[in-house]
Amino acid sequence: MKKSDLSANVIQETEVTVIGEGVHLNGILEFVGVVRVYGKLSGEIKAGPNSSVILMESAVIEGSLDVESVVIAGFVRGKVRATTRVSIEGTGRVIGNIETPSIKIDFGAYLEGETEMTGKSKSP
Repeated sequence: MKKSDLSANVIQETEVTVIGEGVHLNGILEFVGVVRVYGKLSGEIKAGPNSSVILMESAVIEGSLDVESVVIAGFVRGKVRATTRVSIEGTGRVIGNIETPSIKIDFGAYLEGETEMTGKSKSP
């Protein structure tokens, strides 16, 4: 997958922080803006308003995500909560529950868990 394909899924990339492929973080990552993850994170990702996370193919997340929007091309084991949308690319793998008002799952993606569509009216 080309880098430009993933960028098209994010509304706007004005301030970008990159976590490189050789980086392994433990703990809580809190930020505002856009974060591109190529490395590994064990813990939590918490994004401020108007913030997005792009998990590249090499990214490995062991923990929870509480974000506005996320593009997943790598691996996530844990709960994903997005207030706007979740996009799982063809190379993306998620083991855990997802809570979001909008989700896109590409052909080839893997999802093992429950999905709750928030903010949508439920039919009787």
